[in-house]
Amino acid sequence: MTITQAVDAWVQKPAWALSDDELVAGVDRLYVEQQRLAAAHLALVRELDGRGLAVVQGASSTAVWLRDRMRMSITAAQRLVKLARRSTPPRRWSGTGWPRVR
Repeated sequence: MTITQAVDAWVQKPAWALSDDELVAGVDRLYVEQQRLAAAHLALVRELDGRGLAVVQGASSTAVWLRDRMRMSITAAQRLVKLARRSTPPRRWSGTGWPRVR
């Protein structure tokens, strides 16, 4: 099931029609999935930033690229990049190649 399909499953039935148990389960489940999506988003922003793709695509920084592409404020974009850098460690490559597998 895709993310879109999962969200569609929750929004197809109006919230007022859910039982108390369904409503609580929905709030709990969607919160967990929202956090997972946020973590995945931060990892992707960190990788994009680390690769310098924003500059390659003509922006002066990752924050400016996000502002233009996602139509968010520059402040929100800067916060997102800062959070991505702090919460997701950069990949480090030593330049020595892949370790040998025995």
